[in-house]
Amino acid sequence: MKTGLPAGLRLTFTMGAVISSVIAVACMLFPAEVAKFTGLNQDGFTLPVFQQSGAAVLGYALAALLSLRATRWEEVRIAVLGSLAFAAFSTAGAFYYVVLQGVATTGLVLLLIYSLLLTVGLGYYVVRPPAHA
Repeated sequence: MKTGLPAGLRLTFTMGAVISSVIAVACMLFPAEVAKFTGLNQDGFTLPVFQQSGAAVLGYALAALLSLRATRWEEVRIAVLGSLAFAAFSTAGAFYYVVLQGVATTGLVLLLIYSLLLTVGLGYYVVRPPAHA
């Protein structure tokens, strides 16, 4: 598909959509297992929060997939800004638990790494938008 978007931005969208889809489906269908994997509260009252979070992450994945259809930066700029906010807040939340609270479970460390990479990848293109193709 011919696109004027840089390969790095298309890769960020693709990897973000794939990884976010896996996270979203896991959170929505298997919230108890996700709670155990992350080491966060596993009582029955917080499991709906995991499901709601999964739905929000699935929204990001859909935005990333739709952004792959764009041919110009102007078509994805707003979606990138919203996705950057999502990724940055996810990074802050994971950092809080992993670093400040010491809940360094495999799930949260992976979430921190993923969120940080997504924040850096999207942030790069916000600071240095692609030139017109």
